[in-house]
Amino acid sequence: MLVDLKFDNKKLLLIGEGLEFEFKLEKLLMEAKGFFVLTKDLNDRIIKLKEEGKIKLIEFKGEEDSFEYIKKIRPDIIVLATENFEFAKKVKQLASDLGILVNVVDAPELCDFHFVANSKIGEIEVGIATKGKSPALASIIRRRIERAITQEDINRLELLSYIRKKVKTVKEKEKRREAIYRILRDDKVNHLIKEGKIELALLRAEEIISNLYLENPKGKVYLVGAGPGKSDLITLAGLKILKKADVVIFDRLVSRALLRFAERAEKIYAGKNPGESNLQDNINKIMLEESLKGKTVIRLKNGDPFIFGRGAEEFDYLKTYGIDVEVIPGVSSVTGVPTFANLAITKRGIASSFAAVSMVKAGGETFDLKGLAKNVDTLVILMGLNKAREIEEQLKDVGFEDKPVAIISKGTTKGQKVVFTKVRELTQAIVEYNVRAPALIVIGDIANHRN
Repeated sequence: MLVDLKFDNKKLLLIGEGLEFEFKLEKLLMEAKGFFVLTKDLNDRIIKLKEEGKIKLIEFKGEEDSFEYIKKIRPDIIVLATENFEFAKKVKQLASDLGILVNVVDAPELCDFHFVANSKIGEIEVGIATKGKSPALASIIRRRIERAITQEDINRLELLSYIRKKVKTVKEKEKRREAIYRILRDDKVNHLIKEGKIELALLRAEEIISNLYLENPKGKVYLVGAGPGKSDLITLAGLKILKKADVVIFDRLVSRALLRFAERAEKIYAGKNPGESNLQDNINKIMLEESLKGKTVIRLKNGDPFIFGRGAEEFDYLKTYGIDVEVIPGVSSVTGVPTFANLAITKRGIASSFAAVSMVKAGGETFDLKGLAKNVDTLVILMGLNKAREIEEQLKDVGFEDKPVAIISKGTTKGQKVVFTKVRELTQAIVEYNVRAPALIVIGDIANHRN
């Protein structure tokens, strides 16, 4: 555990000699004033520091004298930078008896605490500790972190230092934490910080805090497309919004790997199996109730929210109650799944049009493909596995029984399977190759031209 130890009110004693001693002396001079130094290296630099009152110098005259000196001044902390390991062990034993904390350079087994490789960027302090195993590695890691700290972070810290007293006026502890995280995630606050407009960002932060006192605060719901299955196919906009979430309501087909980006959010599973349309009312109710608590609610949906995802219904429902709703588009499985399987659904000279349909309509009726099939080059069918026999019969009626077919199961995931067949053998292929939902059926000459 890293602890920020202040030396201002502590009696500090540095003992040692050589290069490590000089290095440690310079580091301590940056953090402490007027501390004790016990050394035999009485060089010009040491003498000058004594004359300037920056250290209290004692000449090293032997081990026994050193022990007596430690007993006399009773320091709170002893730092040893010496190559005399046996002497260091004796000092450690004495210090332990007297209740004094000890740090021994390059001897972690003798240390009660460890110095960190630290630096300051503005008011932000970065420290890395390796329990004394490798200060050099700690410095390398520290510099790597330093490069990630921006002026925006420094501005953000300035804002939070101003707003801290205001946040303390919020009585409930949980609401205090909620206020801080809302401020950190707020787009307007972050935009103003980026422009260096701290005073305007402060006004916006105060507005966020004031909103916590409203009797009926209203949050916001985002309908976010998670993409066709593979977690990294979500859009940057979707990922950015996900990180702001207070509540995430996610579908059955959404990659669970995405939930880790909503680190502080409550996660609510709202998966529906085929035919369980009655659960939609419950999902609508949860979105409404959570947003009325003033929360940022993410409805995370597979594919694109407005393509065969009932997103439009959810949008209309929330708008009826005056809830602020924003839609973040996603990569639809209609296009994303075939593309990921290297199957183009349009291609010059082969297919210049396509249509996407769900074989199951509202109320459970089967979609009539016959008229559509005559007028497009490629059919992309969702929810078609259990309707395979009807697809065969409908397309045979219009003379398409020999049309090529590609069935893509669990598209874009590790379990992806692609099966090629013809319309008249669709049902047989699904059974023979044990094709499981979710699956997409692509019908048309393009199915013979997989890249």
